[in-house]
Amino acid sequence: MQQFDYLVFIGRFQPFHAGHKMVMDSALSLSKRVIIVLGSHNQPRSFTNMWLSHERQHMILSCYSKEEQSRIDFAYQETFAYNNNKWVASIQNQVDDIIHKEGRVGPAKVGLIGHAKDYTSYYLKLFPTWKSVNVAASILTNATDTRVELMETKEFKGHNLLPTVIEYIKKWKYHNVHDYALMKKEYEHIKTYKEAWKTAPYAPTFVTADSVVVQSGHILLVTRKFMPGEGLLALPGGFIKEYELIVDAVIRELKEETKLKVPIPVLKGSIKEIRVFDAPYRSQRGRTITHAAYIHLQDATELPKVTARDDAKYAAWYELGTLQRNNMFEDHYDIIDEMVNL
Repeated sequence: MQQFDYLVFIGRFQPFHAGHKMVMDSALSLSKRVIIVLGSHNQPRSFTNMWLSHERQHMILSCYSKEEQSRIDFAYQETFAYNNNKWVASIQNQVDDIIHKEGRVGPAKVGLIGHAKDYTSYYLKLFPTWKSVNVAASILTNATDTRVELMETKEFKGHNLLPTVIEYIKKWKYHNVHDYALMKKEYEHIKTYKEAWKTAPYAPTFVTADSVVVQSGHILLVTRKFMPGEGLLALPGGFIKEYELIVDAVIRELKEETKLKVPIPVLKGSIKEIRVFDAPYRSQRGRTITHAAYIHLQDATELPKVTARDDAKYAAWYELGTLQRNNMFEDHYDIIDEMVNL
């Protein structure tokens, strides 16, 4: 019996597996329409986010008949790592837009469906005006295991994936040789990195420092030379040395990576704010907490010269209005957004 006009199903679906389908099947039986919110939208490819939104959408639709597909809508949600309110509001607005575009008259009965498996399902409590529907797990699945299999085996079997999804992933791998090779290289780098810390008495927490340098509507960024994130834009920064203050680490890393032609006293005097950014999974390398310094240089008609070195392949000034999430390292877009209000 259909109890809802719309059920909202939020997930990353990296990839869409049997557990997801179990929830989706329940949603289709309980609601006239289902709105799937594809999380981690507009992220660069990585081991964690292998497939782009349109690819995940294709996987999902391939599992359903034409009639069922006609009852499925999609929303695309970016990850606002440090602003739950912005994340929730974006989803609410997209759901409202879908409902209104379908010409509904009068209020709609909207619910939120999902499987509360662990602490990562906290988002199910962020929409109190939507009735929550929890689907008990009868199929034990783990999307991470699927991605590991894809990285480590030649013959991909896709345990707990639907046949259409397995076929899609095999074709995707064949047609995306370059992207797959880069992700595999990054995966192997991260795996080796974690192995080096495997004998530590407890899981390590790394501390880093980054700089958000802004002048005349431009921001100073580097292109990463090495894995992880090789080729992606990033804030100048790196690991803090054991003897350093945070502010000294910020300036040292900034100078090492960009050779920014601004005196150190001016840089320190231009620091407007230092904030901690500590999303638990912000880095694939493990628990990494960074301290970002917002350095606002006095507006000028000419930007200071920069030269890349150390871990940076390139260093350059970019217009703030041109920044895009899908070519930036880790959560650096979110850090800039929080400190500069893009």
